[in-house]
Amino acid sequence: MDSDIELARIKPFKYDDKLTGHKIAIELSHYYSKLSVDDRVYYFNKETGEFDGTSYQVADFLTPCSFSHSRAPSAPPCSNILA
Repeated sequence: MDSDIELARIKPFKYDDKLTGHKIAIELSHYYSKLSVDDRVYYFNKETGEFDGTSYQVADFLTPCSFSHSRAPSAPPCSNILA
């Protein structure tokens, strides 16, 4: 381990920020410290503390379509997506 690295001890917690509406959480796994803000998760290497990446949901990259469960009532029909 590099002697220039400063490590901080942090405990898991969950917090619903009523002012901003954000849901914030810190979780620990075997390899990672995970910081969650709403649906986004930021991973930090537990041993080094270095940022290792983020999570994403596949739905973030899809174009909404006009299925009855769509959140966007004005969304185009799904047949237009693949055309």
